[in-house]
Amino acid sequence: MMREANFAGKSEKLKSSEPPAFDLVAMDIDGTLLNSEHEVPQENLAAISAVRSAGVLATLVTGRSTFSLVPVFEQIDLDIPYICSGGAEITDPSTGESIDRRVIARSDLEFIVTTARECKIAMFFSLPDGIYYEAPPGSREDWTPSRAYQVIKVEDILSENTAKAVKIALYGDPDRLSQIETTIRQHGPAVHLAYPLEVFLDVTHEDANKGAALIRLVNHLDVSLEKTLAIGDADNDLSMFNVAGLSIAMGNAAPQVKAAADRIAPTNDENGVAWALREIVLSQNNG
Repeated sequence: MMREANFAGKSEKLKSSEPPAFDLVAMDIDGTLLNSEHEVPQENLAAISAVRSAGVLATLVTGRSTFSLVPVFEQIDLDIPYICSGGAEITDPSTGESIDRRVIARSDLEFIVTTARECKIAMFFSLPDGIYYEAPPGSREDWTPSRAYQVIKVEDILSENTAKAVKIALYGDPDRLSQIETTIRQHGPAVHLAYPLEVFLDVTHEDANKGAALIRLVNHLDVSLEKTLAIGDADNDLSMFNVAGLSIAMGNAAPQVKAAADRIAPTNDENGVAWALREIVLSQNNG
Protein backbone atom coordinates (compact mmCIF):
# COMPACT_ATOMS: atom_id res chain seq x y z
CA MET A 1 0.00 0.00 0.00
CA MET A 2 1.35 3.42 -0.95
CA ARG A 3 2.22 5.53 2.06
CA GLU A 4 0.72 8.97 2.47
CA ALA A 5 3.01 11.78 1.31
CA ASN A 6 4.23 14.29 3.82
CA PHE A 7 3.63 17.84 2.63
CA ALA A 8 5.83 19.46 5.24
CA GLY A 9 8.76 21.28 3.70
CA LYS A 10 11.55 23.80 4.07
CA SER A 11 10.35 26.55 1.78
CA GLU A 12 8.41 29.39 3.41
CA LYS A 13 7.30 30.74 0.03
CA LEU A 14 5.20 27.61 -0.55
CA LYS A 15 3.15 28.18 2.59
CA SER A 16 1.51 31.28 1.14
CA SER A 17 0.97 30.21 -2.45
CA GLU A 18 0.90 27.20 -4.71
CA PRO A 19 4.01 26.49 -6.80
CA PRO A 20 3.81 27.65 -10.41
CA ALA A 21 3.28 25.43 -13.42
CA PHE A 22 6.48 23.67 -14.38
CA ASP A 23 8.85 23.95 -17.33
CA LEU A 24 11.29 21.19 -16.39
CA VAL A 25 11.48 18.08 -14.23
CA ALA A 26 14.98 16.95 -13.17
CA MET A 27 15.09 13.40 -11.80
CA ASP A 28 17.82 11.49 -10.03
CA ILE A 29 18.16 7.85 -11.14
CA ASP A 30 19.32 5.42 -8.44
CA GLY A 31 16.94 5.31 -5.50
CA THR A 32 14.60 7.66 -7.32
CA LEU A 33 13.58 6.79 -10.88
CA LEU A 34 14.74 3.17 -10.53
CA ASN A 35 13.20 0.74 -8.07
CA SER A 36 15.29 -1.60 -5.91
CA GLU A 37 15.48 -4.03 -8.83
CA HIS A 38 17.25 -1.32 -10.85
CA GLU A 39 14.33 -1.07 -13.25
CA VAL A 40 12.21 1.89 -14.35
CA PRO A 41 8.65 0.97 -13.30
CA GLN A 42 6.04 1.21 -16.02
CA GLU A 43 4.08 3.63 -13.86
CA ASN A 44 7.05 6.01 -13.85
CA LEU A 45 7.45 5.70 -17.62
CA ALA A 46 3.75 6.46 -18.14
CA ALA A 47 3.92 9.52 -15.89
CA ILE A 48 7.01 10.84 -17.71
CA SER A 49 5.18 10.42 -21.02
CA ALA A 50 2.19 12.28 -19.59
CA VAL A 51 4.20 15.30 -18.42
CA ARG A 52 5.93 15.49 -21.80
CA SER A 53 2.54 15.45 -23.50
CA ALA A 54 1.57 18.34 -21.22
CA GLY A 55 4.52 20.34 -22.55
CA VAL A 56 6.88 19.84 -19.62
CA LEU A 57 10.50 18.89 -20.30
CA ALA A 58 11.94 15.92 -18.39
CA THR A 59 15.56 14.94 -17.89
CA LEU A 60 17.92 12.93 -15.69
CA VAL A 61 20.45 14.27 -13.19
CA THR A 62 22.74 11.52 -11.98
CA GLY A 63 26.08 10.70 -10.41
CA ARG A 64 26.52 7.94 -12.99
CA SER A 65 28.87 8.31 -15.93
CA THR A 66 27.56 8.09 -19.49
CA PHE A 67 28.83 4.52 -19.80
CA SER A 68 26.93 3.31 -16.76
CA LEU A 69 23.73 4.85 -18.11
CA VAL A 70 23.48 2.29 -20.92
CA PRO A 71 21.00 0.01 -19.09
CA VAL A 72 18.88 3.02 -18.10
CA PHE A 73 18.67 4.32 -21.66
CA GLU A 74 17.45 0.90 -22.72
CA GLN A 75 14.34 1.63 -20.66
CA ILE A 76 13.79 5.35 -21.20
CA ASP A 77 14.32 7.71 -24.13
CA LEU A 78 15.50 11.27 -23.55
CA ASP A 79 14.89 14.09 -25.98
CA ILE A 80 16.79 16.85 -24.14
CA PRO A 81 20.29 17.00 -22.59
CA TYR A 82 20.93 15.20 -19.31
CA ILE A 83 23.34 15.78 -16.43
CA CYS A 84 25.74 12.99 -15.47
CA SER A 85 28.96 12.34 -13.51
CA GLY A 86 27.55 14.21 -10.52
CA GLY A 87 27.19 17.45 -12.47
CA ALA A 88 30.53 17.32 -14.23
CA GLU A 89 28.93 16.77 -17.65
CA ILE A 90 25.86 17.85 -19.57
CA THR A 91 25.36 15.58 -22.57
CA ASP A 92 23.17 15.74 -25.66
CA PRO A 93 21.52 12.28 -26.00
CA SER A 94 20.97 12.71 -29.74
CA THR A 95 24.68 13.07 -30.49
CA GLY A 96 26.43 11.80 -27.38
CA GLU A 97 28.45 15.03 -27.32
CA SER A 98 29.13 17.00 -24.16
CA ILE A 99 27.52 20.42 -23.99
CA ASP A 100 29.44 21.20 -20.82
CA ARG A 101 32.32 19.32 -19.18
CA ARG A 102 34.23 20.19 -16.00
CA VAL A 103 37.56 18.36 -16.00
CA ILE A 104 39.57 17.64 -12.84
CA ALA A 105 43.07 19.15 -12.97
CA ARG A 106 45.98 16.70 -13.19
CA SER A 107 47.55 17.99 -9.96
CA ASP A 108 44.25 17.44 -8.15
CA LEU A 109 44.01 13.91 -9.57
CA GLU A 110 47.49 13.09 -8.32
CA PHE A 111 46.64 14.22 -4.79
CA ILE A 112 43.38 12.24 -4.72
CA VAL A 113 44.98 9.07 -6.10
CA THR A 114 47.97 9.23 -3.75
CA THR A 115 45.70 9.78 -0.76
CA ALA A 116 43.32 6.98 -1.83
CA ARG A 117 46.23 4.57 -2.09
CA GLU A 118 47.40 5.50 1.40
CA CYS A 119 43.87 5.00 2.76
CA LYS A 120 43.45 1.69 0.85
CA ILE A 121 40.44 2.94 -1.10
CA ALA A 122 39.49 1.73 -4.58
CA MET A 123 38.98 4.28 -7.38
CA PHE A 124 36.75 4.44 -10.45
CA PHE A 125 37.67 7.05 -13.07
CA SER A 126 35.16 8.29 -15.64
CA LEU A 127 37.11 8.92 -18.83
CA PRO A 128 35.83 9.57 -22.38
CA ASP A 129 36.68 6.04 -23.55
CA GLY A 130 35.44 4.11 -20.53
CA ILE A 131 35.43 3.58 -16.78
CA TYR A 132 38.83 2.72 -15.30
CA TYR A 133 39.35 1.06 -11.94
CA GLU A 134 42.33 0.82 -9.59
CA ALA A 135 42.22 -1.23 -6.39
CA PRO A 136 45.20 -0.61 -4.08
CA PRO A 137 46.24 -3.55 -1.88
CA GLY A 138 43.86 -3.87 1.05
CA SER A 139 41.02 -1.93 -0.61
CA ARG A 140 37.45 -3.10 -0.84
CA GLU A 141 36.67 -5.00 -4.08
CA ASP A 142 33.22 -6.49 -3.50
CA TRP A 143 31.39 -4.33 -6.04
CA THR A 144 29.30 -6.10 -8.67
CA PRO A 145 30.31 -5.39 -12.28
CA SER A 146 27.57 -4.53 -14.74
CA ARG A 147 26.83 -6.64 -17.78
CA ALA A 148 25.93 -3.53 -19.73
CA TYR A 149 29.34 -1.87 -19.76
CA GLN A 150 32.97 -2.71 -19.18
CA VAL A 151 35.08 -1.51 -16.27
CA ILE A 152 38.78 -1.62 -17.11
CA LYS A 153 41.02 -2.59 -14.19
CA VAL A 154 44.52 -1.08 -14.22
CA GLU A 155 47.51 -1.16 -11.91
CA ASP A 156 48.25 2.57 -12.10
CA ILE A 157 45.35 4.85 -13.00
CA LEU A 158 47.67 7.84 -13.40
CA SER A 159 49.47 6.09 -16.26
CA GLU A 160 46.26 6.35 -18.30
CA ASN A 161 45.22 9.40 -20.30
CA THR A 162 43.43 11.32 -17.55
CA ALA A 163 43.39 14.66 -19.38
CA LYS A 164 39.59 14.53 -19.61
CA ALA A 165 38.76 12.92 -16.27
CA VAL A 166 35.53 14.39 -14.91
CA LYS A 167 34.87 12.23 -11.84
CA ILE A 168 36.63 9.93 -9.41
CA ALA A 169 34.34 7.60 -7.48
CA LEU A 170 36.09 6.45 -4.30
CA TYR A 171 34.81 3.10 -3.09
CA GLY A 172 35.26 1.74 0.42
CA ASP A 173 33.89 1.32 3.90
CA PRO A 174 32.22 4.46 5.29
CA ASP A 175 34.89 4.98 7.95
CA ARG A 176 37.68 4.97 5.37
CA LEU A 177 35.71 7.31 3.13
CA SER A 178 35.19 9.65 6.07
CA GLN A 179 38.94 9.57 6.69
CA ILE A 180 39.83 10.50 3.12
CA GLU A 181 37.08 13.13 3.00
CA THR A 182 38.62 14.83 6.03
CA THR A 183 42.09 14.67 4.50
CA ILE A 184 40.92 16.16 1.21
CA ARG A 185 38.99 18.96 2.89
CA GLN A 186 41.85 19.86 5.21
CA HIS A 187 44.87 19.40 2.98
CA GLY A 188 43.67 18.73 -0.54
CA PRO A 189 42.65 20.72 -3.59
CA ALA A 190 39.43 22.67 -4.03
CA VAL A 191 37.16 19.92 -5.37
CA HIS A 192 33.52 19.00 -4.86
CA LEU A 193 32.76 15.97 -2.66
CA ALA A 194 29.41 14.19 -2.53
CA TYR A 195 28.05 10.85 -1.35
CA PRO A 196 25.67 9.15 -3.82
CA LEU A 197 25.79 6.08 -1.53
CA GLU A 198 27.43 5.50 1.82
CA VAL A 199 30.14 3.33 0.20
CA PHE A 200 30.92 5.83 -2.59
CA LEU A 201 32.44 9.29 -2.36
CA ASP A 202 32.38 11.19 -5.66
CA VAL A 203 35.12 13.72 -6.39
CA THR A 204 34.49 16.25 -9.15
CA HIS A 205 35.67 19.69 -10.24
CA GLU A 206 34.86 22.37 -7.65
CA ASP A 207 32.18 23.78 -9.97
CA ALA A 208 30.70 20.36 -10.74
CA ASN A 209 27.69 19.39 -8.67
CA LYS A 210 24.08 18.67 -9.52
CA GLY A 211 22.87 22.13 -8.53
CA ALA A 212 25.45 24.07 -10.53
CA ALA A 213 24.89 21.81 -13.53
CA LEU A 214 21.12 22.25 -13.27
CA ILE A 215 21.58 26.02 -13.47
CA ARG A 216 23.73 25.61 -16.59
CA LEU A 217 21.20 23.24 -18.16
CA VAL A 218 18.27 25.57 -17.44
CA ASN A 219 20.17 28.41 -19.10
CA HIS A 220 20.94 26.20 -22.11
CA LEU A 221 17.29 25.19 -22.45
CA ASP A 222 16.11 28.78 -21.81
CA VAL A 223 13.57 27.73 -19.19
CA SER A 224 12.85 28.98 -15.70
CA LEU A 225 14.76 27.68 -12.69
CA GLU A 226 11.80 28.73 -10.52
CA LYS A 227 9.62 26.46 -12.63
CA THR A 228 11.99 23.50 -12.30
CA LEU A 229 11.15 20.48 -10.14
CA ALA A 230 13.99 18.39 -8.71
CA ILE A 231 13.42 14.84 -7.41
CA GLY A 232 16.07 12.86 -5.53
CA ASP A 233 17.01 10.71 -2.55
CA ALA A 234 20.68 11.17 -1.66
CA ASP A 235 23.12 13.72 -0.29
CA ASN A 236 24.40 14.52 -3.78
CA ASP A 237 20.88 15.72 -4.67
CA LEU A 238 20.92 18.46 -2.03
CA SER A 239 22.68 20.97 -4.28
CA MET A 240 19.90 20.76 -6.87
CA PHE A 241 17.27 20.95 -4.12
CA ASN A 242 18.84 24.27 -3.15
CA VAL A 243 18.41 25.84 -6.59
CA ALA A 244 15.23 24.28 -8.02
CA GLY A 245 11.88 26.01 -7.63
CA LEU A 246 10.47 22.92 -5.91
CA SER A 247 12.24 19.88 -4.47
CA ILE A 248 10.82 16.45 -3.72
CA ALA A 249 12.62 13.81 -1.64
CA MET A 250 11.78 10.16 -2.08
CA GLY A 251 10.23 8.28 0.83
CA ASN A 252 13.38 6.13 0.95
CA ALA A 253 15.66 9.16 1.24
CA ALA A 254 17.92 9.78 4.22
CA PRO A 255 16.50 12.01 6.99
CA GLN A 256 18.71 14.98 6.08
CA VAL A 257 17.55 14.81 2.46
CA LYS A 258 13.88 14.73 3.49
CA ALA A 259 14.49 17.67 5.81
CA ALA A 260 15.89 19.72 2.92
CA ALA A 261 12.98 19.01 0.55
CA ASP A 262 9.74 20.91 0.00
CA ARG A 263 7.73 17.71 -0.40
CA ILE A 264 8.17 14.01 0.36
CA ALA A 265 6.96 11.39 -2.13
CA PRO A 266 6.40 7.66 -1.67
CA THR A 267 9.47 5.42 -2.00
CA ASN A 268 11.14 4.31 -5.22
CA ASP A 269 9.48 0.90 -4.79
CA GLU A 270 6.10 2.64 -4.49
CA ASN A 271 6.50 4.57 -7.77
CA GLY A 272 7.28 7.81 -5.97
CA VAL A 273 8.35 9.54 -9.19
CA ALA A 274 5.02 8.74 -10.83
CA TRP A 275 3.22 10.12 -7.77
CA ALA A 276 5.24 13.37 -7.92
CA LEU A 277 4.63 13.86 -11.63
CA ARG A 278 0.90 13.19 -11.36
CA GLU A 279 0.12 14.96 -8.09
CA ILE A 280 2.49 17.91 -8.38
CA VAL A 281 3.39 18.55 -12.02
CA LEU A 282 0.29 17.49 -13.92
CA SER A 283 -2.10 18.92 -11.34
CA GLN A 284 -0.36 22.31 -11.54
CA ASN A 285 0.10 22.42 -15.30
CA ASN A 286 -3.46 21.29 -15.97
CA GLY A 287 -4.98 23.34 -13.19
